[in-house]
Amino acid sequence: EVIALLEGKTDKIKRSLMEEIKQASDSMQYEKAAYLRDKKLAIEAITERQKVSNISENDIDVIGISRNDFKICVEIFFVRKSKMQGREHYFIDNLEDETDREILSSFIKQYYIDKTPLPNKIMVKETIDDKEIIEQWLTKTAGRKIEIKSPQKGEKLKLVEMAEKNALITLENKEKDKYNILLELKEILNLKKIPQKIESYDISNLGEDSRVGGMIVYRNGRPYKAGYRKFTIKNVIGQNDYACMQEVLQRRIQRYLDGDESFAPLPDLILLDGGKGHVHAVQQVLDSMNVSIPLYGLVKDDKHKTRAVTGEGGEIALSPGRSL
Repeated sequence: EVIALLEGKTDKIKRSLMEEIKQASDSMQYEKAAYLRDKKLAIEAITERQKVSNISENDIDVIGISRNDFKICVEIFFVRKSKMQGREHYFIDNLEDETDREILSSFIKQYYIDKTPLPNKIMVKETIDDKEIIEQWLTKTAGRKIEIKSPQKGEKLKLVEMAEKNALITLENKEKDKYNILLELKEILNLKKIPQKIESYDISNLGEDSRVGGMIVYRNGRPYKAGYRKFTIKNVIGQNDYACMQEVLQRRIQRYLDGDESFAPLPDLILLDGGKGHVHAVQQVLDSMNVSIPLYGLVKDDKHKTRAVTGEGGEIALSPGRSL
C-alpha cells in the first residue's frame, strides 16, 4: 500500500477504505468510521500534492467555494515552491441573496486583513467584485505586486476546480457528521426513526408580568431559525413552571391542529428544559390532544450542563462522550 501510495495509485486503497467506513458506520462504530474517513482524506491530500507538482509559479493561494441550502464552504489550497503545502476550510452560513463572486470578495477581504506573508497570486474560479481595489490594497500591504487571477485553462484551472471539489467534499462530510449525531440520538432515546425535526422548549420566568416560553427548532440537525417562536404566558396565575410549559405546548399543538402551516409538521422529538415533573406535565397535554410524540426532559448538573435525559420510562444517563 505504501508503494502504491507513493506511485499515486490510490484508487484501490480508497475503495477499500470506503468499504471499511461503511462497515464501521453500519455497526455504529462511529469513532472508527471517523478515523478511517480522516485516513482517506489524508491520502487524498497526498494525491493532491502530487497533482500540483507541475505548477511552475510559487506562492499561490487557490480558493474554491461550494454551497448547499444551509452552509457555504470556502477551501484554500496553499501552493509553495510548486507544491501543495497545506489547505484550510471555513464554513459560512448560507447567504441566499449573495452570489459566489460577492461571497469570495467579502471572504478575501476578511481573510487577508492580517495574514503574513501574503501570496504572490490568489486564484479563484471567476472574476470577483472589487478585484482591482482589493489587488491595490493587498499590493500596498505586502509592498510588492499581488494579483487575483481567474484561470481559463490548463493546470491552474484544474487546481481551482480541485479546490471547489474539495469544498464540496468537506460540506458533504459535515452533512454525514450531522446524520451520525442524529442516528446516535435515535439509539440513545430508542426512537422509532431518526428525529429530522426536533423542538425544544424552555420557560423564562421573571415575575408575574414577564413570563415567556421559548420554542427552538432543529431540522436535520441544524437550527431552523425561521421556526423559532416565543409565547407570552397568558393563562397561568403565580409561579408555576409546569403549568406554563403545559400552556405553551397546548397552544403550539392547537395552532397545528387549526391548520397553521407555520407550525407544520409536528416534531419527531420534543425536548424540555426540565426534569421528570416537566415531562409528566407535558405528557398530559399530548395525551389530552391525542398526539403521540417522543418526549424527554434535559436533566442538568450543578454546572447547568445536561447530564441525563428523562422520559416516562425513567432517566437515561449520558456518558462523558455523549452530550445534548
